[in-house]
Amino acid sequence: MQIARWGHTASVLSDGKVLVTGGSNNSAELVLVISNSNKAELYDPTTASLLSNGNVLVTGRVGIYDESKSAEVYDSLTNNWTSINNMIYARYYYTATVLSNGNVLVAGGLYGLNESLNTTELYDPSIGLSTNTNDSRKVGGFPWIRWHQTFDVGYVPNHVVPNVFMAVALDLRDDPNNVHPRTKHDVAYRLSRAGLAVAYNRSIEFQGPIVSNANVSSDRERIYVTYTAVADMVFRNLDGFEICCQGVTCETNDDVWIPSSISDKSDLTLIIRIRNACTGKPIYGIRYLWHETPCPYKQAAIYSVTDPNLPSPPYMKIF
Repeated sequence: MQIARWGHTASVLSDGKVLVTGGSNNSAELVLVISNSNKAELYDPTTASLLSNGNVLVTGRVGIYDESKSAEVYDSLTNNWTSINNMIYARYYYTATVLSNGNVLVAGGLYGLNESLNTTELYDPSIGLSTNTNDSRKVGGFPWIRWHQTFDVGYVPNHVVPNVFMAVALDLRDDPNNVHPRTKHDVAYRLSRAGLAVAYNRSIEFQGPIVSNANVSSDRERIYVTYTAVADMVFRNLDGFEICCQGVTCETNDDVWIPSSISDKSDLTLIIRIRNACTGKPIYGIRYLWHETPCPYKQAAIYSVTDPNLPSPPYMKIF
């Protein structure tokens, strides 16, 4: 290491680098990222926990009489730090343990003049995370992550995972500089509805509009998308759909997907007008909200009319 220290932590990252955090060198408290190029960055002292996704959760302080509530996540791929919600209690000389489910348990420690703490806190790295950027033009990998989380069905519970529930949160990005939505109550509301329905068998609406079928008209001028799980739908705009007619090129080139708008509605069926560039051509597929950050805050196109806090989830169909 470039600087002598004690009381520090070291985490092996997924790319083989080692993140050294905290420690003391008289009055110096540092973070050092050791790489093959021998470059280093300085940062505040912390306790570090290596998460299952390869990132590092960095909390509090390790120096005596210098407790802190701070919490941040280091992204080993982008070499960036992101501030997250602080711990409830400021503490030092505590433990942070990564559990088998990926959560991190923070326990005990000291505060003030050697006063002991018997409190614990739990950090869930999968809760409250939004996207890396709020640029609605970027497709990125998030749409595929969302899709694969449902076993390529588009929603849960489904026939593959009948006892699983989750909340659609892709419309909740409200902070241009952070991956953590500030409106946690929206995520909590949607999760609580799903939990009551799936785990407690309550007869309540919890999914928002779900696509049951999509097909192309015989003249290849329209696509009919039929929904279920709701009494009716409300539109906040007519956008969000994309159509591709470039064959297998559609699989690897997001630029050939053409934005298409809702042109009409009949009961629970939407009509998407195929634009001139694809009219009469074989349609490869249709997708909805297939971008990293597909819309401004709560401005997806389709929501339930009886519970306007429940959006329709992302969707893709290859014809």
